[in-house]
Amino acid sequence: MKQHPEQSPSLSDYLKAWPQYLLPTHALSRVMHALTRSTNPLMRRWFMRWFARHYRVDMSLAQEPDLDSYANFNAFFTRALRPDARPIVSGEKAVACPVDGAVSQAGPIHDGRIFQAKGQDYSLLQLLGGDQHRAENFTDGSFAT
Repeated sequence: MKQHPEQSPSLSDYLKAWPQYLLPTHALSRVMHALTRSTNPLMRRWFMRWFARHYRVDMSLAQEPDLDSYANFNAFFTRALRPDARPIVSGEKAVACPVDGAVSQAGPIHDGRIFQAKGQDYSLLQLLGGDQHRAENFTDGSFAT
């Protein structure tokens, strides 16, 4: 990753991220995997309720809107939506994005690089798994994340 000159990470960005550099990556991944699959009723109930409230999760869109019906956080996080919750648009110039989220960055692709959050940019070729043919389709294009 290369630092984007117009926007460098702030001190606040560094302070929020520093703990992840102190912890062993694989161990942290294993711990998170275990926590998200924990069936401990107290932990899962508290965390799912906190998450749903904090991120304003609209459970009315879920096939199963009752948080207590999910065996663990992973089941809640990957919950099925009602078939009518996210109708997919059609048409030649339609853009569909059936997810809960927001666009945080958008802009042109310059020299095969995509500018992203916190002053970083990424190689389009790497993001597309090293597939040169696929990357060429986006030359001088635009991106949104």
